[in-house]
Amino acid sequence: MLNITDTSRLSSTLVNIQGYMTLYGMPLVLFFGASGNMINCGVFLQKNLRSNSCSIYFIASSISHTILLIWAMSTNMYSVTNKDPLAYSTIYCKIRPYLISSLFMISRTYIVLACADRYALCSPDVRIRAFSRSQNAFRLIPLVILIWIFLPIHIAIFNTIEGNQCIMPGIYRILYAVYAIICAGILPPFSMVTFGLLAYRNLRYMRRRIQPANSDQRRQTRIKRTDFQIMKMLSVEVMIYCASTLPFPINTVYAAATVNVIKSKDRAAVDAFLSFLAGSILQYMNASTAMYSNLITSAAFRNELKKFFKNCLKLHRVLSNAASTREHRIVPADGTPLND
Repeated sequence: MLNITDTSRLSSTLVNIQGYMTLYGMPLVLFFGASGNMINCGVFLQKNLRSNSCSIYFIASSISHTILLIWAMSTNMYSVTNKDPLAYSTIYCKIRPYLISSLFMISRTYIVLACADRYALCSPDVRIRAFSRSQNAFRLIPLVILIWIFLPIHIAIFNTIEGNQCIMPGIYRILYAVYAIICAGILPPFSMVTFGLLAYRNLRYMRRRIQPANSDQRRQTRIKRTDFQIMKMLSVEVMIYCASTLPFPINTVYAAATVNVIKSKDRAAVDAFLSFLAGSILQYMNASTAMYSNLITSAAFRNELKKFFKNCLKLHRVLSNAASTREHRIVPADGTPLND
């Protein structure tokens, strides 16, 4: 049985670990996550991928994740070395979690739409296949943003400060737990897995059915291989989502169920640390890993990544040559530029 000293030591140790993870770990996650997401956008904007409707959803999700990481993690790191605004600013207490929830749900919905897009592409029904068009993706992306600007607004309405803590008061904590378990723990993974499995099954069937006898059919085979590679990347992203996000709604339900339980200092510290892992670390890792999982999973992604870096080097040379040319230009008194 732990004595008082052991209990105090455990709680202070967990607080210190959380502080070190925030101060030193989060900057690394922010750097590699944001840069990885931007590289992800660059790869999916390459010629061979940018016309694919699923690539558009990947790009939109990467942008949403980048904004999320910058906002959420920079404010987390600020609170470690400064007085946490969540303890005294009511506006900040309302806006910060609202924006984080909104950005998370936007990116989750884009992945759900990507799974639906792959299912539609492989469907034998022409009307369903019509969903898998880039025009539809461009229409749905702003619609998703509008939806998730308004749906989580209850967070900004009900969050408040009590006892120098940003809390969800009264019965709203229970209502938020229901919202979290449905919107993060049930609907997205169920939709992703369902669409993903159906699309994967149909895509494998289509690839087995194709017999490339001429150049047009060989081109179709290449297209299907690209779609298969995208499906592999999407499948891994769905698995990462499920593993990293499901602990959050579970922890939210647990926190709501034990809100009136009198906890020891030891248990309160453990609960706070687990909440930090489920609500911050795991979810931010999910928002940071797409490019790296794609790099490991897909040969097509690796090839396009090489092309992307080659194009960046070409652009750098062009800009360097242009700058060098301007440095060697002479502008006389009459304003007419002359070369050396």
